[in-house]
This record gives sequence, C-alpha cells and structure tokens, in this order.
Amino acid sequence: MVVIIVLIDLKIKSNHRKEKVKGNAFAVFITTVSQKNSKFIKKLIFIILTIAMLIWLFFFSSSSFYGDFNLCYTEEGDDGEYYLNMYQHLPTTPIAVYKLIDGYNKYFWVLYNKEGKEIWHSPHYAYLSDMVGGLVVPTKKNNFLRYKSNEGWETVDLTDKINQVNGKK
Repeated sequence: MVVIIVLIDLKIKSNHRKEKVKGNAFAVFITTVSQKNSKFIKKLIFIILTIAMLIWLFFFSSSSFYGDFNLCYTEEGDDGEYYLNMYQHLPTTPIAVYKLIDGYNKYFWVLYNKEGKEIWHSPHYAYLSDMVGGLVVPTKKNNFLRYKSNEGWETVDLTDKINQVNGKK
C-alpha cells in the first residue's frame, strides 16, 4: 500500500511539472529533445553554428567598413576629377586576420569623384598589394581604371558607373 501511495505521489508531481512546462514551447522542445536523443542536439547546434559562420563570412567582409581610420594612401587623377583611396582590410574574418599577420596583399581600393561620391569598390574579398606604380586613375576624357590585382594588372571600364553616379544614363 505504501508503494502505491508513493507511485501516485510521483505521478502527481510529474503531471504538475508538465503543466508548468506546457506554456513554454521552447522548454517543451528542449526537454523532449534532451530526453529522446542527445545526438540530435549536437547536430542542431552544429548546423546553427555553421550557418552563423557562413553569415558572418558573407556579410562582414573585411572591406565592408572603411573610413579615415583605415585609410593608407590616396592617388588623385591627373585632372583632379577622381581619386582612388587605398584602405587596409579590417580583422573581421579569419582570412583577414591571416592576411594582416602575413603582411602582404592586405589592401583594397575605392574610387571617388571630386564630390566624394563612391564610384567603384574593388572586389570585397580581394586582398590587393600596395603597389601604386603603373596605377591609372580615370579622368574626364578616360574612364578606365588600371590597378594591380593578385592576377596581374586589371583594367576596368567605369563609364556606366560614372554615368550612374553623375545621374546620366
């Protein structure tokens, strides 16, 4: 008889606990999953961390944030119509930290017109050298930008972007 009373008491306590947890969906999920399968929790945590890492690498490029605090060099065009700023990548990703420690190819370029409007940005995940010899900044007559990339010298036709920034189509 004592055993039956103890079992009834335990049943009442467990029902009372379920009623408390019933209102909180997250708590129900955690208790159910932890009771059934801990491998599922590990897989879920792994998936969430992987997605968070990919989002971090995608949205927080080391060249997404720039200003006077990481400006290294400015090259002005021959006629003063455009200027090209060289910025140092920020240590926001593991790749950027490695490149900054490595010491080579840790820069990116941004082209502005004389009013300070941004016209062009080097590829966000490009780590360029600080070589400025041979650099060609656009002028009113020539809309080509020439800069040194990791694959060699690159020439970019900026006519469409310049017209877009200046309001011409």
